[in-house]
Amino acid sequence: MKKGVTYTIRPLKPNEIYVKQEMWLNRMNEMQNIEIVKKYSDISYPAINPKRPALNEMTRFLSHSEEKMDFVLFFAVEHFEKDRKRINYVLPLIEKHVKEVIFQDSEYTAAIIPSILQTKHTTQRKTS
Repeated sequence: MKKGVTYTIRPLKPNEIYVKQEMWLNRMNEMQNIEIVKKYSDISYPAINPKRPALNEMTRFLSHSEEKMDFVLFFAVEHFEKDRKRINYVLPLIEKHVKEVIFQDSEYTAAIIPSILQTKHTTQRKTS
């Protein structure tokens, strides 16, 4: 069983796409024997908190967890290129604690879990 955490930048008010992604992710966890240990999300509107506290919390969790995670999955319902700088800043620390970092840039959740298992349709960074 692969274990990991997810990080998303969610809309201020949950919309239909976001809800469908969450439902699909939960269903695929059960079907593919993947355990999402924790889910982290920050609100997409940057003025609310530009420091992205959930991203920082996830980094702390990975740093202090006794169990090594297999993956971190970054996905969003909206484009999060503006947040890539923040993510890239903490990425070296994240990579020390996980085997694989996956960026799912598509709005289509159907590819998320298969990409974890098959390494397809994502930008990935394998760590040592």
